[in-house]
Amino acid sequence: LGANYVDLPKRPPVTWIYDQDTKNLEPGPGPALNLTAVPIVRAKTGQVVQMVFQNSRALNGAAELHPWHLHGHSFYIVGVGKGNYNPEEHDKTFNLDDPVRRDTFTLWPDSWTAIRFKAYHPGVWDFHCHLNSHLIMGMGFLLVVSPNELDAPPDAARSCTRQSLDLSTDAEVTSSAGSFGKMLPVLLFGWVSTILGMA
Repeated sequence: LGANYVDLPKRPPVTWIYDQDTKNLEPGPGPALNLTAVPIVRAKTGQVVQMVFQNSRALNGAAELHPWHLHGHSFYIVGVGKGNYNPEEHDKTFNLDDPVRRDTFTLWPDSWTAIRFKAYHPGVWDFHCHLNSHLIMGMGFLLVVSPNELDAPPDAARSCTRQSLDLSTDAEVTSSAGSFGKMLPVLLFGWVSTILGMA
């Protein structure tokens, strides 16, 4: 995908006791990676993907809840727990008989959630925290599923930019719902910056 994207590793490159105070953790895990890019996870159509989300305290010592949402797929919540996820201990407790199926789950403070799903829709899908303030800070990544299986987009999908959105001017953009005016570039920037993690 290019230099602006980075594949998330299968295991965190930097670990610590995630549910402990982080006020004295300097400089934190981010700079240790020495990367600034959009994180991606790659999958192939039909592949079973398991992800474990660990909610740690931020560098200010606070832990918040995060409603994580996946576009384009549903997943099964196979495990949840308080504290640090330990695969040797917790994988044995996963509910593989009748797990809940969702496209959004809440990751509680100082806890973890394990999900599994089969990648069944080729494309690039956003997986992000649904709190707007967290979303625009870049709390999310892209799930890239077998992009080689995609056809070129149909003409109808490209018609918006060709026929109705002139982003080179501050012209009024209208629809049956009314005028968007100069708000449209702001909305587009907000969406694009969320996807690219620029805001």
